[in-house]
Amino acid sequence: MVIGAALSMLPGAALAQIAEDQQTNPNDIVVTATRTEKPIIDVAAAITVVDNDELRRRGLTIGSDEFRGIPSIFFRRTDGDAEDDLQFSFRGVTGSAGGDTFLALIDGIPFVGPDEQVLLNQIPYGAIGRTEIIRGPVSALYGRGATAGAVNYITHSPGVDSTTASLTAGTYDYFRGEATFERKMFGDGGGVLLSGFYEDDGGWRENSHRKLLNLFGKVVVPIGSDTTLTAYGNSFSRKVEVPSNIPLLGDGTRVAVAGGRRGYIGYLPNDLETKGGIGALRLRHSFGSDVELVLTGQHRRFDRNNSFNLYVSGSVDPRAEAYAVNGFARRDESNVWIGDAQITARLGAHTIVAGGNVEHARMDERDFWSGEYGFTPQCRFRFFQIDISYATGAVLNADAPCFQRDFLLTDGTVRNRFWGAYFQDEWAASDRLTVTLGLRYDDFRRRAVFRPIPAAFNAGGRLSASENAFSPKASVAYRLGERDGTRGTVYASYGRGFSSNFGPLFYFDPALYQLDLKPMTIDSYEVGYKGKTGSGILAWEAALFRYDQRNRLVTTTNPDPNAPSTLLTTGQRYRSQGVELSAVVRPAFGTSVSVNYSYVDAVWQEYRVPGATSEVDLTGDRPVGVPTHIFNFSAQRRFASWLNGRADLYVYGDYPITGDNRVEKGGYELLNLSATTTLPTRLPLALDLAVTNVLDRDIYSYFGTDTQPTYATPSAPRQFRATIRASF
Repeated sequence: MVIGAALSMLPGAALAQIAEDQQTNPNDIVVTATRTEKPIIDVAAAITVVDNDELRRRGLTIGSDEFRGIPSIFFRRTDGDAEDDLQFSFRGVTGSAGGDTFLALIDGIPFVGPDEQVLLNQIPYGAIGRTEIIRGPVSALYGRGATAGAVNYITHSPGVDSTTASLTAGTYDYFRGEATFERKMFGDGGGVLLSGFYEDDGGWRENSHRKLLNLFGKVVVPIGSDTTLTAYGNSFSRKVEVPSNIPLLGDGTRVAVAGGRRGYIGYLPNDLETKGGIGALRLRHSFGSDVELVLTGQHRRFDRNNSFNLYVSGSVDPRAEAYAVNGFARRDESNVWIGDAQITARLGAHTIVAGGNVEHARMDERDFWSGEYGFTPQCRFRFFQIDISYATGAVLNADAPCFQRDFLLTDGTVRNRFWGAYFQDEWAASDRLTVTLGLRYDDFRRRAVFRPIPAAFNAGGRLSASENAFSPKASVAYRLGERDGTRGTVYASYGRGFSSNFGPLFYFDPALYQLDLKPMTIDSYEVGYKGKTGSGILAWEAALFRYDQRNRLVTTTNPDPNAPSTLLTTGQRYRSQGVELSAVVRPAFGTSVSVNYSYVDAVWQEYRVPGATSEVDLTGDRPVGVPTHIFNFSAQRRFASWLNGRADLYVYGDYPITGDNRVEKGGYELLNLSATTTLPTRLPLALDLAVTNVLDRDIYSYFGTDTQPTYATPSAPRQFRATIRASF
């Protein structure tokens, strides 16, 4: 029924040309997986290329929408329908965005904050032209965090003389204005690009208003025939309100809350404000035709001011129609400096890529807590607990004698220093066989200073730690013989990824948490086959993968009721394996269909964590948040020279929401439709129309602990967007 609805907009046998945002064109040139420019079909890795401008034309304007339709990738939004805090499954490897799942890059430079987490809400999406998503560890080239994959956000570059502007309006008081000025100058290959956008989204739920402003500029200056200097700067401002979650009963049933799925129940304020900027300078110099040197420097500064409601697991009381949260607020200032050098040399049959990078990061952080606090009978032995009536939305214990507001509990500064060096040899053993070997060494150190807080009986102190890691890689790719233009490549690869396990600053404090600083590692094994017919009618890709993870950092419930509710433990072992199948059919010009299917089998090989009365053994259980089956379908048709239509269907299976697998749910189908038409005017105008969640399904992300369902977060209902684009 759903597929029929998607196809009903595409009459006749011809469907549509695949959209540029999810290309599987084997001739696409990519750079992330090898640090050299190569066609996708020749790379021994699973890669998807996303056009970010096309995403917006389809009505997808939230960070993380770039992961829609990617094989084996699933994400859950924990704090409203935005990119503030997400849980990912990257080929079955789970965790928060970055650090323990994938590494984000901007133009090939790691985008990791001082707390060792990728913050998607700081990605300057307005400056991004395309995104390359690599599945499989690439730590041998980029270092820590690239455990299950890497996501390279590539900024716009000037290439033509044009000026464009667009205005978007949509349901729930959505507005976006954007303009880009682009000129070729400074000789061959040089140019200037200036762009900016402002977005104001009223939000479909209470307390979900968001405002964003992004300004970006890039200049490319050729210096002689062999040298190019590129510089860019980005200014970013984002302020969003965070809607509330919906508590779950012990069987995973959502409770009936005041205002329904659109209402707000919780403690205010609950919002996030971020301001900052990124600046980068890149020098590219060629020594003849066979040797190239690239030097890059990048600086980032962000100031954040956020307040969140942290759900207290097991706090739902159906008789009192109440549940509890911890009020948490953080103020931080971060500065990150990165220097990167790479040399590429083509020496006969060998292509050598070698280089290294140095990174220094500092963050000043102050953490505040609100709620009923005190380990005495008068204070009911509570750790900043706020009782909420989910029937009315009222705070029930705001007048309690031990209720604290914005109580300073952490005041610290953390400094991270990382350096790494890598070497990769890509050997063309024959005209068909390519063998690649690589190795990277990383050294990382952290120093933290905790200032004394007399009111919290915190004497402060200092803490330091260091670790190092080797990351090897090896791959073999064999190009099959061409017949009638049909081309294919089979490959096998191995790689090791790692994460430092340092985590956020408040994880690093031994006074509050247990911490084992052994790095987490993932050994990845993959075999694949890519191919296309000579006519271009059919392209396909298949991959088998397996990940073995060790020393995984796990957040679990603290059995001590008189201490923070979170406890960290490491040493657990985890395995994920599966298959990815993709195909694109282009039966006629302007017509194509893309489909992919993923099967993911993930299991805890060793998982024993503390419980309230005894140890909980979850060995052999499936990890939370990993659906076994994922299916994606996209079709596009050019109905006329002035009209294109597109349908996208995403289908995700159920997944465990408790570690003991007692409750599984959360699967859903999402259908989106979009169209673009050129208008018969003297000024070149185009109209983009998009409808997301066409069937208006009630979609929820579900969460839980090792043994207890906790809360659900609703996703947006049906939404309409219309954009007018003009070119001058």
